[in-house]
Amino acid sequence: MASLPSKSKLQAAWEDLKRIHKAHLDQYGVEIPPAGRYEEHQHALWLAVLHHFRGEDVDKNFMSEVAARDMPHLSPDQQVRHLKRKGWEIRGSKPGLHKLDPRMPSSEFLTAERRKAARLAAGSFEDVKAAFGNRCATCGAKEGGAIRATGMSRSCCSADIKTPIRRGMTSATSFPNASSATEPIAAIMFSMTRGASAPSLESGR
Repeated sequence: MASLPSKSKLQAAWEDLKRIHKAHLDQYGVEIPPAGRYEEHQHALWLAVLHHFRGEDVDKNFMSEVAARDMPHLSPDQQVRHLKRKGWEIRGSKPGLHKLDPRMPSSEFLTAERRKAARLAAGSFEDVKAAFGNRCATCGAKEGGAIRATGMSRSCCSADIKTPIRRGMTSATSFPNASSATEPIAAIMFSMTRGASAPSLESGR
């Protein structure tokens, strides 16, 4: 990986990756930039470089060199790991190295999609908690256990909300959150004491 790949080779890698995405990843909802050329979108550039070096680790500094050549307006610090949020399976043998598996979505993405579907289908907050394994969506603490961020022994799994309060608390907009996992935190609509049952999600209380 001594020299930067040519633009024509990266464009060929991008075209090939778009075909692979349509065949293997589109069905899972993995996001791909709607770019004709790889230089039109930061994520397209990352993906083109990773796919060009398929099966090899790509150093983030090398990625920054390609970005500086082909998209000089971008930040010099290329955070390739963010592709995981879009569903791409990005791995590396050590921090700062990235390798793409273009035929399977990331396990984190699949888990998030399953949780989203479970929240949409939930009939109560108990169902929402079950989708998260009865753990805080922020810190991962088990319900009734200590909050990892603070070590405090407090009740976990309050119902938190990602959307404005005026839209109301529903199974689709709520997620389990430890009361003090992060400070400050989005509005906590109600709290649960250990062993207490959750009030109705639709009550808005």
